[in-house]
Amino acid sequence: MPFIKDRKTAVIGLILTAILWSTGGLFIKMVNGHPIAISGARAGIAALFMLFIVKFKFIPFTKNIVFGMIFYSITVIGFVTANKLTTSANAVLLQYIAPVWVAIFAAIFLKDKLRRSDFVSIAFMLFGLRLFFLDELSTGMFLGNAIAVLTSFSFAGFFIVVKTIPDQNKIYPIIYGNILSFLIGIPFFSSQLLLTPSISALLFLGIFQIGLAYVLYSKSMVYLKALDAVLIPVIEPLLNPVWVFLFIGEIPTVTTILGGFFVIASVLLRSLYQSSNKKDIKKVA
Repeated sequence: MPFIKDRKTAVIGLILTAILWSTGGLFIKMVNGHPIAISGARAGIAALFMLFIVKFKFIPFTKNIVFGMIFYSITVIGFVTANKLTTSANAVLLQYIAPVWVAIFAAIFLKDKLRRSDFVSIAFMLFGLRLFFLDELSTGMFLGNAIAVLTSFSFAGFFIVVKTIPDQNKIYPIIYGNILSFLIGIPFFSSQLLLTPSISALLFLGIFQIGLAYVLYSKSMVYLKALDAVLIPVIEPLLNPVWVFLFIGEIPTVTTILGGFFVIASVLLRSLYQSSNKKDIKKVA
């Protein structure tokens, strides 16, 4: 994406990414079939799309590339599975514990220095997300919730590993990860995926919600710290009730609105604070 060339345009890229990612729960619910099959079909379409728009050339499977593709595959398969076993709200909420792991992993493996603003924004974000889904968080869907928590670890691991990969190769663990997810999903494919609503939803999921979104994300994260790359797209779960309201007519609760305020505040205030410090806006390789 040629328009992504500095931190400001990277933030725009991440906002677009969040919008595309936020449609996942809605469209996943529209597809009939086994969750691993849905994830595989979505990933296969995404891989074809990425190969079409990216100047692809085969590169060796280095240790970091392999770990990146595995973490990615676990994340996308786990997210679809969680959406089928629990509510979309639960799946997104529990997956977005990832910034906590990113902060910890980045400090350990990337030697990133944690600042007070990082801790404050994480605390605000987690409190806001808890309020945001307070009415919907279900303890009766243990397996789905447990899988969503697992994806938060793989989500964080993916971000950390990709930050160690050279800029020009950051898209490869995503492409390879989609191919891996497709291969894993093949044994679970069924005729249900060929139904018209399912095909339409899968095409949108593969091309836009995964393909275009991750191209934008991989280009944007070159200019941001690992923690930035998770905290900014956290606006994704805020958009879920918007889609629900527009297509189903469900009105957000007071706790949802209050939680949304805390999450947005944590993202915006942190971005404004760190943008005022030149050392925080330089390109991070």
